[in-house]
Amino acid sequence: MGAGVKKDFEKMGKGEKADKGFVRRRGGERLEKRIGVLCRKLGLWGRMRIARRIAASGLASRREAETWVLGGRVTDGSGEVVKDVSRMVDEGEEIYVDGERLLSLETVRMWRFYKPRGCVTTNKDPQNRRTVFDYFPEDLRNQKVVGRLDYASEGLLLVTDNGQLSRLLEHPQQGCKRTYRVRMYGDLPEGAEEIFLRGLEIEGVSYRGIVLEREGTEGKNKWVRMVLEEGKNREIRKVLGFYSCEVSRLVRVGYGVVDLGGLRGGDFKELGRGEVYDVLRDLEVRLGGAEGGKAEGGKAEVVG
Repeated sequence: MGAGVKKDFEKMGKGEKADKGFVRRRGGERLEKRIGVLCRKLGLWGRMRIARRIAASGLASRREAETWVLGGRVTDGSGEVVKDVSRMVDEGEEIYVDGERLLSLETVRMWRFYKPRGCVTTNKDPQNRRTVFDYFPEDLRNQKVVGRLDYASEGLLLVTDNGQLSRLLEHPQQGCKRTYRVRMYGDLPEGAEEIFLRGLEIEGVSYRGIVLEREGTEGKNKWVRMVLEEGKNREIRKVLGFYSCEVSRLVRVGYGVVDLGGLRGGDFKELGRGEVYDVLRDLEVRLGGAEGGKAEGGKAEVVG
């Protein structure tokens, strides 16, 4: 076995911090089975390319996994060397790297991250600005971020190791509520709560109903809480700007059933297994319990 891969396989048996994508040891066995059932119902793991399957195990990036395949280090359950990087495999299919079997994909991992202001939600920025991935632990920079926050916004970002879960959570069809606290300068009209709840159309763009709650004042500024189900491009700033209100601070404090959990700017923390179950269960309810959840036709946009 290659030294690097051997080291990773050995680390998988040494506790939570070294699990590298395999979390069956955390929480109770019964809870992990329930999470696995929800993963299958939601269609989070299906047929995939061999390199993606290896990358999903947490052993390597997809590109590095491709070099392992081309180098003859990957075999299937029959012992045959896999040399085609485009080969499709099932989630439960036996795959070996340097003779060691990959664990089956029965679960997902999730993290919460407090995005600070002054960074972008992308892997690479053409303006060379700092990205959220600069804050992530080095071995978790291949994970998927759910939705986006713009450069000047801050607060909760969900992160997962499963691309299908990310797509389902951010798709507007699922109606996952995004909750924000907003500091603004200006005055909203009387009855704004009812106006926002009915939905608005601004410059030809329709916005779904928004729950608005006034929270208090801070000097000449006012704080409001806003709950969105869609999250179009810069929706909050555009809606408030329509009423001549200027946003001076925007903090996402909740996404679906997950809140900030006491994090501060730049903090990154894994969700507990019970929290992951709650996210999947809430998503299952939104999808009506149908198997093989799909996210088609939607597009994640920068909110703020």
